[in-house]
Amino acid sequence: MVWLFTDNLKNKRVVVNEGELICMLYDRELYTSMYYYDNDMIKHLQSANGSVGGFDGNVYGNYFIVDFDSTASPEVVAEALMPMLKKLKHLGIPYYLFLSGKKGFHFYIHKKYVLYDVSYENKWHLLNRGFGVTLVDEHPELTPYWDNQMYDKVRMFRFPYSIHPSTGKRKQLVNYFDDDVFATSPINCLVYSNETPEDIVSSIFL
Repeated sequence: MVWLFTDNLKNKRVVVNEGELICMLYDRELYTSMYYYDNDMIKHLQSANGSVGGFDGNVYGNYFIVDFDSTASPEVVAEALMPMLKKLKHLGIPYYLFLSGKKGFHFYIHKKYVLYDVSYENKWHLLNRGFGVTLVDEHPELTPYWDNQMYDKVRMFRFPYSIHPSTGKRKQLVNYFDDDVFATSPINCLVYSNETPEDIVSSIFL
């Protein structure tokens, strides 16, 4: 299992195995591939002088990931997320929701909670996009905020707890509460999590 990482999207991407992941966790700009790879990626990088361009090998994942973004503010996205979050809470299905550090949210849900075609497990980018399509079909209020252009095989994505380069804010895990105390505003239903960042990263990547 290998992941692609870079500390700047202009720099060359490097391959990191799962044992090195926790060492990457500190406050800086950092990106990881949305998916992980086998030796197909290593062979490709060796033959292509370190470039990921043209990679056509196997792509795997443990989580379905969806990016919800807005040109306005995270508050409008938070309002659209409420029906989905209420449903997941009612069903008792765990997930991770991160404030992106700018104007949106990154949503992660483990594959064991999703029905999907296992014959496509080595084409996870296709499964991941299909999950996004299904999710916004079930929750059309999310459609304006879904980034449906992010599902190529070598897509780079902000690493949890990393710093956004334009705002200086962290990609921060939040928890959903639907208590009446928070009902004045949907964004107030999303409270910073006190879970240990190392535990979250281990859960997602290892």
